[in-house]
Amino acid sequence: MCGIIGYIGDEKASKVLLNGLKRLEYRGYDSCGIGIINKDRLIIKKDVGKVDEVSKKEDFLSVEGNIGVGHCLHPDTYIILSDGRIKKISEIDDKNEVLSVNFEDLKLYNKKIKKFKHKAPKVLYKIKTPFSELITTGEHKLFVVENGKIVEKCVEDLNGSELIGIVRKLNYNFNDKVEFKTIKNTNPIKFPKTPTPELMQIVGYIIGKGYFSSNRMLRLKDERKDVLEYYNKLFNNVFNLEGNIKKDNGYYILEINNKYLVDWFKKNIPELLNKRTPEFVFRLNNDLVASYLRGIFDAEGYIGVDAKQIGIGMTSECLIKEIQFLLLRFGILASYSKMEREEKYYTNVYKLLISDKKSFELFKKYIGFTAKDKIEKLINILNKMKGLNFRYISVPMTKKEIIEFVGVSLKTIKNEDNYCTDYTIEKIIKELNSRGLYDKANYLKKFLNGDVVWSKFEIEKIESDVEYVYDLEVEDYHNFIGNLIINHNSRWATHGNVSKENAHPHTDCNDEIAVVHNGIISNYKVLKEELIKKGHKFKSDTDTEVISHLIEEELKKFEYINEENYIKAVKNAIKKLKGTYALAIINKNFPNLLIGARNESPLILGVGNNSYYLGSDVTAFLDYTNKAIPLEDGDIVIIKKENDNYKVVIENDGKIVKRDVIKIDWDISSAEKMGYPHFMLKEIMEQPEVLKISAKISSEEIRKLAKCIKDYERVYFVAMGTSLHAAMVAEYLFSKLGKVVIACDASEFLNKGVVDEKTLVIGITQSGETYDTLKALRFAKKNKAKTGVIVNVIGSSATREADITIMMGAGIEIAVCATKTYTSQLMIIYRLFIEYGKLIGRDMSKYENEIEKIPDYVREVLNKKDIIKNISQNLKVNNYIFISKGINIVSALEGALKFKEITYLHAEGMSGGMLKHGTISLIDENIDTIAIVPPRSSSVYESLLSNIEEVLARGGKVVAITPIEIDNTYNILVPEVIEEISPIVYAPAFQLLAYYKAVELGRDVDKPRGLAKSVTVE
Repeated sequence: MCGIIGYIGDEKASKVLLNGLKRLEYRGYDSCGIGIINKDRLIIKKDVGKVDEVSKKEDFLSVEGNIGVGHCLHPDTYIILSDGRIKKISEIDDKNEVLSVNFEDLKLYNKKIKKFKHKAPKVLYKIKTPFSELITTGEHKLFVVENGKIVEKCVEDLNGSELIGIVRKLNYNFNDKVEFKTIKNTNPIKFPKTPTPELMQIVGYIIGKGYFSSNRMLRLKDERKDVLEYYNKLFNNVFNLEGNIKKDNGYYILEINNKYLVDWFKKNIPELLNKRTPEFVFRLNNDLVASYLRGIFDAEGYIGVDAKQIGIGMTSECLIKEIQFLLLRFGILASYSKMEREEKYYTNVYKLLISDKKSFELFKKYIGFTAKDKIEKLINILNKMKGLNFRYISVPMTKKEIIEFVGVSLKTIKNEDNYCTDYTIEKIIKELNSRGLYDKANYLKKFLNGDVVWSKFEIEKIESDVEYVYDLEVEDYHNFIGNLIINHNSRWATHGNVSKENAHPHTDCNDEIAVVHNGIISNYKVLKEELIKKGHKFKSDTDTEVISHLIEEELKKFEYINEENYIKAVKNAIKKLKGTYALAIINKNFPNLLIGARNESPLILGVGNNSYYLGSDVTAFLDYTNKAIPLEDGDIVIIKKENDNYKVVIENDGKIVKRDVIKIDWDISSAEKMGYPHFMLKEIMEQPEVLKISAKISSEEIRKLAKCIKDYERVYFVAMGTSLHAAMVAEYLFSKLGKVVIACDASEFLNKGVVDEKTLVIGITQSGETYDTLKALRFAKKNKAKTGVIVNVIGSSATREADITIMMGAGIEIAVCATKTYTSQLMIIYRLFIEYGKLIGRDMSKYENEIEKIPDYVREVLNKKDIIKNISQNLKVNNYIFISKGINIVSALEGALKFKEITYLHAEGMSGGMLKHGTISLIDENIDTIAIVPPRSSSVYESLLSNIEEVLARGGKVVAITPIEIDNTYNILVPEVIEEISPIVYAPAFQLLAYYKAVELGRDVDKPRGLAKSVTVE
C-alpha cells in the first residue's frame, strides 16, 4: 500500500475515501480498498487493480457511513428540463426532470434527477465549442467521440482531438395551456385570454426593439416602415388598438399610447421589462414559439450575404442563450460567440449565427422574416448553398471508418481521415440504397436524423469564480444537457503477492477492527507466530494484518470493553510494533472514533469544517481542505466525534502534545491533468512557470545555507535517484569556485560519510519523506553536523529534521518520474552557487543575469516537442547509451534514468570518455546513442563531437541534444547557453524523448511498474 487515507466527518465516507485514493494513486497502487462503519457494521470493499477498476467492481460508492479508512458544473450552467424550460443547475431541484439522450436511437427522453452541491476547486476547465461554452471541474465527464466510438471521458483527460456531443434538435412535444389575467375598464380594447401566433410575434418584437417609455406608452423601432405597418396591423388584430408611426433620426417609431395595454403587459408578461424570454414561452407548442422567434428576428436579426449567415446580436447573454435553445425546437443549430467591448461604457455583445444549409432551410420554413428584402436575401443565399457545413458533424465516423463499416468502396468518398458534411452523408446514403445496402444506409440515416451532433472544441483551465459547483444524478441514461453539451451523469461517474486477500484494509478475526498501513513492520513474523499460537486466524500474507489482530489481542486483557480501554489497547499494540508505519484504524464498536499513528512514514492530519482526514500526503484531502497538521514520529492522534463536535488529541510517548496547523498553498488543480493525456507531460510543460517560482523562492534561506557552505570544512549533498543527479550538478558548480562538495548516495552515506561538528550535510528530497535521505540527515545530526534540506513539500519530515529548509516551490508532482522537480532543484542549486560566489568576493553578475532567461530557454526546448516525438518514433532498438562530458554527464545519467524508468528499455548514462573503456565494443546497429552536446563555449565540446564520430563510425545511430546541427544524426536543437545552466535547459529534451517513446510502447508513464513516487521504506 503506497498511500492511505482515513476520514471522519459529515460527508459520505465512501466518496471521500475514493477521491483520496484516486489522488494518492500516483504513489503507486496494485490493489486498493476501503473500510467503512455503517451503523453497527464494518464493510470492507477491496481487490486487485487500479482504483477506478476496483471502485467500480466493488461498488465503493454504494457504501453508506461517515467514518472510514481507505466532479461537477459551474452554477450558471443551463440545463434543459423536460417541461421545455432551461434553468441554471444551481436553481433546479429534485422535483424537476431533465431531458436525457438515449444513445441507442439518439433521441431525447425525460428523466428524474437528484442534485448535489460541492465546494468548488480553485481551478475549473472551460470547454468551448462553436455553439456554447461549458465550465466544469476536471473530473466531470462528457460524452465524446474517440477513435470512431462514443465514450464517456473526464474533462481533465480531454486532449482536443475528440469530438464533443451537442444537442441539435429538441424533437419533443411541449403544449402547456397558458391563460392570461384580465384587467378592468378596457373597452373598446380587447385582451387575449391565451397566447396566439400574432400575440407571440408582438412579444418577440418587444423583446428585441420595443420598450415602455412611460406607464402608458409602448414604442417599437425599425429601419423599415413597412415592417412597423405590419406590426400595427397585428396590434389591431390582437388588441383592437392602432398606433402612430413617425420618423426619428433615420428610424421609424411605432407608438401605441394606452395605459391599459401597458398594464396588461406588465401583469401578464413582466419579463418584457427586463428583456427576458417569458417563462411560459418554453412550454408553448412549436407554432407559438416560431411566432415568438420571428418577432425577435424581425427586430434584431440580419442577413450576412457575403458570409452566407443569418445572425442576431444582443447585449443580454441570458436572452441569446434562450433564443439559441428555442431554435433547437426546429432543428436549427446556431453557433454562439461573445464580442467583448474594450470601451469603458459599452456592454459586451453576444451573437448567434446560422450558417449551414439544413438550418437555413428550417429557418425559412418555420421562422422567416417580415421584411421582404431579408426574405429575398435568405432565398438567394439558399440557392447558392451547396450544403457545406464545417461547424458540426452528424455522423461521428471518418470517411475511412465509414468505408470500413460498409465493407465496400464507395464512389462518393475517398479513403481519408476527415469527416463528412451532411450533404456528403446524404449522397452516401443514396449510393448505399442504390446498391441494396439498406441496413448500412439506415444506420447512417439514424445519425443524420438524430437529435445529437458532434463538434470540435477547445479546452483551457481557468480560475474558479464561484464557491460551489453542482452535479446531477440522472436515472436510466445517466446524462443530461448542459449549455447544449451532453454531460455524463456526474454522480454515477465514479469512479505478499498481489491478491484480493492481501489488499488493504485488513481486519481482525471478528471483522470488527480495520487497519490501513503504509510502511514495513519489521518484526511482524515474530508477532504473527505469537498470535497464531493464541488462536488467531490470518487471511493474508501481509505484515499489516498483524496490527488488527494485535489490537484484538490487547483488548482481551480488559474486563470491560469500552472506548477508553479500546484506545489503551491500540496504544499498547502500537508499542509492540517495530519498523515504519503510517496507520489509520477504525472499530465498528466505536463508530465515532478514528485513530492514526506515525513512525518514519508520512502521515498528515487534515482539518476541515466539521471533518478530519488522515492521509499519506495532502493530496488525499486537498479537495476538501488546505489546513493540515504534519504528524511527527511517535505521534498517535485520536479523533472523536462528540454529538456535533469533534475532539482531537495528539500524544507522543504518553504525553499530550500540540502540533501546528499549516496552510497548504497548493490547490487541487495541481493534481489534475488540465487536458493533458498524462501527468508527466503536464509537469514537463509546466517547467517554465515552475522555474520562475524557483528563481525567487526561499532567498533568505539560500543565503543562510550558502554561508554555511563557506564556513564548514566538509560539505555533503545526500540524495537518491533524480535528486542525487541534482546533487552531482552541485559538485561541478562549486568546483568552479574552488569549493569541494561531495554528492553522496544517501543509502551509502552511513558507510562512507565522514561526519562531525565541522560537517554540513544537505539533503535533497522532493517529497521530504525519502527514507534513505532522512536516515542520512538523522545520522548527521547524531554526529553533531549542521544540516540543511532542499525540499518540495511543506511540513514533511525532512523540514523538521534539518536546521535550514529551502522550499523549491515546484507544486505537486503526480507522475512518478521527476521532471519539473528536477529542474526546480537545479535552479535552487544554481542560486546557491551564485550566493556562495558572492560571499567569497567573486563577480557573479554573469550568472545572475541568466536566471530570468532560463524559463524562456526551457520554453524554446518545449516548443520542439513535435520534433522530439518524431525522433522518438525512429528509436527501434532495446538498448540505449546516453553520453556527455563535463557538467552534462549528469544530464546523461538523468536522461538514461528517465528513459529506462518509463520505457522499460535498457539505458545507461556515462561520460564520453568511458566509451573507450569497454562500452564501445557494444556499439552496432542494435544499440542507439543519445549524445548530450555541451555548449560550444565548453572546453569539452570538441571532445564530445569526437565521441559522436566514433559511434557513427561503428554503425551506431545517434540522437544529439545539441546547440548546433550535427551531420548524420537526429538533431534536437537546444539554445546556445552558458555551460552552468545547460543541465536545466537540456532536461526537457530528454524528458520528452523518454515520454514519447514510452507512450508509443503503451507504457503507464505516470505510474511505471514497480515504482512509487515517494520511497518511504528501506
